[in-house]
Amino acid sequence: MAKRNVRRLERAACREGPLASSFSPAATAWRVQRCAYFELLQRKQHTYLTERVDADQSHPCRLWQSFDELLGCSRPPPPDIDATDIHRHLVDKVTSVRTATAGAEPPFFTLCPTNCSFRVFRPITPADVVKLVLSLPNKQCLSDPLPSWL
Repeated sequence: MAKRNVRRLERAACREGPLASSFSPAATAWRVQRCAYFELLQRKQHTYLTERVDADQSHPCRLWQSFDELLGCSRPPPPDIDATDIHRHLVDKVTSVRTATAGAEPPFFTLCPTNCSFRVFRPITPADVVKLVLSLPNKQCLSDPLPSWL
């Protein structure tokens, strides 16, 4: 209904002259109605999104699915992007950062005290890595062709 009113007022304002005219009562009415329409649309979107998140709040899986759907994250990557393009982009990015920071002073780090030791840490073995990888959930996204178990 509100959208129809905006269009009706727009047509009436266009018959009177340019919409940018500040002296036209029809153009002024159109701008007021258009602003009210977009405010209503924004409120309805906010209400819908808030209600959807509130409804899924006690179900984490559904909540993440809602976020994926609402944010468009579940779409697969474009088919025309391949590993070569990504590699070229990353190389160009690193090169530009290095060029931009070439004249900067080197970072300054404080030395570790000589009596400091890492007694809490222990070396990790290949068996530890295998155990950790196997404990990952068996999930994957559409852009990852290899499942976690593999």
